[in-house]
Amino acid sequence: MSKLLVLLALSGLLSSAQTLPPSFSITTYAGAYSPGDGGPAVKALIHAPWGLTFDRQGNLYFCEWYQERIRRIDSEGTVHWAAGAPMTRTAPYNLSEGPADRVYLNYPQFLTTAPDGTIWFTTSGNIYRLNADGTITFVAGRGGGSTSSPDGTAARSATIVNPRAIAVDALGRPYFAEFGKNTVRRFSTEGLLETVAGTGASGSAGDGGAALSATFNDITDLEFDAAGNLYVCNWMSIRKIDSTGKISRFAGDPNASYGVIGSSALTTSVVPTLFKFAPDGQAYIVEPSRILKIDKAGKVSVAPAPVGAVSSPNDFAVDAQGNIYLSDSKEIGRITKITTDGKAEIAAGASFYNGDEIPAVEAYLAGPEAIAGDGKGGFTFVEAFNQRLRHVDAEGKIHTLAGASAPFVTTGVTAVDSAGNTLFCSGNLLFRISAEGKTTVIAGKSGSGSTAPKEGELAVEQPIRYVTSLAFDPQGRVVFGDSATIWRIETDGRIYRLAGTGVSGISTEKGLARELKLSNPRSFVYLGEVLYLLDSTRIKKMTADGVLEVVTGGGSDTSWWITGRLSPAATASIGASSITLTPEGVIYGVTSTEYAFRVRPDGFIERIGGDGAARLQGDGGPALLASFKAPAGITFDAQGNFYISDRNNNRIRKLTPLVAAVLNKRAGDEQSAIAGKAFELPLEVEAVAENGIGVAMVPLEVTMVEGDASLDKGSSTTGANGRLAIKVTAKDAGPLVIQVAAAGLAAVEFRLTVMPDVPPAPEAPVLAAHEQPAAPGMILILQGDKLSYTGKTIAAVEADLVEGRVPGSLGGLCIYFGETPAPVIAVSPKAVAVQVPPGLEPGLVAVRGVNSCGSETPLAGEAVEIQIVETAPEFFFATSGEQRMVVAHSGTEGRIRMYLTGLGLPEPAPAGGAMAAEPLPVKAPVYVWLQGRELTTEQIALAAWAPRADGWAPLVLPALFGEAVLLAPGLAVVEIVPPEDIGDEPWAVTVKAGEAMTADPAWVKRPPTP
Repeated sequence: MSKLLVLLALSGLLSSAQTLPPSFSITTYAGAYSPGDGGPAVKALIHAPWGLTFDRQGNLYFCEWYQERIRRIDSEGTVHWAAGAPMTRTAPYNLSEGPADRVYLNYPQFLTTAPDGTIWFTTSGNIYRLNADGTITFVAGRGGGSTSSPDGTAARSATIVNPRAIAVDALGRPYFAEFGKNTVRRFSTEGLLETVAGTGASGSAGDGGAALSATFNDITDLEFDAAGNLYVCNWMSIRKIDSTGKISRFAGDPNASYGVIGSSALTTSVVPTLFKFAPDGQAYIVEPSRILKIDKAGKVSVAPAPVGAVSSPNDFAVDAQGNIYLSDSKEIGRITKITTDGKAEIAAGASFYNGDEIPAVEAYLAGPEAIAGDGKGGFTFVEAFNQRLRHVDAEGKIHTLAGASAPFVTTGVTAVDSAGNTLFCSGNLLFRISAEGKTTVIAGKSGSGSTAPKEGELAVEQPIRYVTSLAFDPQGRVVFGDSATIWRIETDGRIYRLAGTGVSGISTEKGLARELKLSNPRSFVYLGEVLYLLDSTRIKKMTADGVLEVVTGGGSDTSWWITGRLSPAATASIGASSITLTPEGVIYGVTSTEYAFRVRPDGFIERIGGDGAARLQGDGGPALLASFKAPAGITFDAQGNFYISDRNNNRIRKLTPLVAAVLNKRAGDEQSAIAGKAFELPLEVEAVAENGIGVAMVPLEVTMVEGDASLDKGSSTTGANGRLAIKVTAKDAGPLVIQVAAAGLAAVEFRLTVMPDVPPAPEAPVLAAHEQPAAPGMILILQGDKLSYTGKTIAAVEADLVEGRVPGSLGGLCIYFGETPAPVIAVSPKAVAVQVPPGLEPGLVAVRGVNSCGSETPLAGEAVEIQIVETAPEFFFATSGEQRMVVAHSGTEGRIRMYLTGLGLPEPAPAGGAMAAEPLPVKAPVYVWLQGRELTTEQIALAAWAPRADGWAPLVLPALFGEAVLLAPGLAVVEIVPPEDIGDEPWAVTVKAGEAMTADPAWVKRPPTP
């Protein structure tokens, strides 16, 4: 055993009882990114370009997929940012439309220029328009889903499944093809979804007939010509759809010999992936390795280009001079220009390598993956996209160890031993770099890769398969894995199987490692003589005597990363992409779901970094509030710092342990409240490290030093930002002192005052203007002030009923519609819910509130005018925000029961404040639209006033009143039967009663059966 590993093992035995650092801060330790906006495009860094289009001024637009933005190259060759907010996705940079620098774009891919000059583009499930004034308009899509919406669905309610292409006609209607759907669809000028071509079946039939009856196979591009004909690029052909909807073949003969140019486009075999018209009207077809030109007479020629210049580009564009631009979508992106004389040159995109022997924090990195500490304060990592093996020393300088020239590093694995030897892979060869810098092949043969090695033979004479992990064992022997096996190279150079049968599979039992199947074993790390590894979704360990068993993982519990709290690791769903072990035996790792975690000695798993969002955010703050983008490796140094290779953010992030140095009072001190009431501000305390960053997971003890109160702190430890908020409800009048303490820190005290509960003198109520019309019998919520002069929230209960009806006075407040008192359902200081008197006639009515009504000194407020109409349907909502969910529950036979009001009166109408024993159907006709589709009368099972016995009635009123409203005269219900083919939930819903409709937007989903 090496001296270093012996020391580590002994350290683990001696230190296992040490306290774990409660949390970490995060910084970028290596990797810089300077996109180059405002400079020459050929010197700009471009990260996975997708989509190309020229605007009318000759500017070339392209999507930068990984950076989630759109950029523009002007006619002088200068690159500029064009659209897309920074990847923080937090306000104000999270808009769905508006200023282009504040709209978050979720992986933009395909672009087109509309006839009016605007730029249209797609994301993973949406369609947008970039306008000339620098704003973005959200056109269509709900941003995800696996089931396409049916025709007739409104644009912003529609589910678009991974749109593969986009084109816009002269009327501004966007056409698109969804991945694997074999149809062409558009949104009409009214904003409704329409299918214009394809049955959905795979094939190539239908030429000469209606496009709607045709079949397609893998549509990859759409394009309009100047006459308004639509061209569809699919397998082995280009199809043309004219303005009458008739389809014909424009190019491609599946029976012709590939590579032979025929007499016309119709007699030439093509394998098109992209199709465009140039400004001069010539058509271009891009194939995986060549570009075809079709002139206006239909004659085909091959566009000249150097060998290898055309290599499956993801998009192309042609400028006014006939130069062709290709985007390659590689992580280290390039846009290549093919000139008219067939020369290739770089139009945009520079190398992601800017040198060695410089501070690592200034170095450009391209996809850092596996990372291994060198035991001397530095680390080595694989830079996947640059195919290099690089090293950052203890002083923070970066060096290239391999890949500056052949052999290039082609696999994201590496390992370093205590003697300074380093391992890496190139193709199917395994290399070792000695401490002196000599590179030697130690396993594998060139050209091999599908055959497993033979045991007992020299490793350098045996083939090896794709390597999944590398390690040195305690004796300095090389251990590596492939898809189903773990191998060891002995000191004599011969190879032996340590674990796995050679056949991929999942095993969960404990047993001899050589007899158990493995599935992608990876991330090997030794702790003493025990090998820890990832196998499928589990963390396992193999002892020195060859016994393999599960340590943790493989469960389904995701609460550890959703809530950020401790969970049993044995039942956790981890999804780790890399792990490491500290000398104390604590497992640390990163996941494919953008988190960093550790498995504690007590068997619990906890999140230590990452918020689950794939973005770049959080440097200089708590790691729990930071973001990663495909973290791929993790290691640590002797000081307890962790280093994470943040692959798609092109940097190495450093997690530094935080130790709380002081407790601070942030808010809530020296305030007062009335006895029995909650203090307005919660008491907020923060545990802070010496660098000013909040420390999470610090246990706090809260003590009542003087007085009495009810405390609601939600947790006993600080949160991700290092803070804990304590809600306090006062009890008895007098001074109140609350102390918050943490071990080893000076305690803080909050000094509060509790005042006696003396009811305030009543004042005249104030009603705010109400612009919306109201219908007789509906539940109406009026905003205002001084409506409950006691400051209390009151809801009518059984004891308040007068002759079985909700009374016209509650808490001393009356609301008059003209001279008619309205039944008062609930009242708070700022809002009152009433039933509009059923007997009112249409027209303007003066509405006023009166406090102390019925007393000798009533206090009347100013009247407001409200328009009374026959119907004014309004939903009750269970959620707020952009996608407001309607309050609903399950009816019989699969029906959905939605709650609303304002459907108009039933016949006969109950008296004001009365509640029916049975549903009372309303007189006005009621219509329902779901996902833009009007339901039939059979699908609208009920439209009525709800009976008093309806158990869901207490849930429908908003939380304005802070308590359940048990009595709700005027509550209505609409019960629907959703069509079976309506698509994914939630569904956009609209209700019309008489001549009035509910306001958009509203959404409903099938609730669970009670």
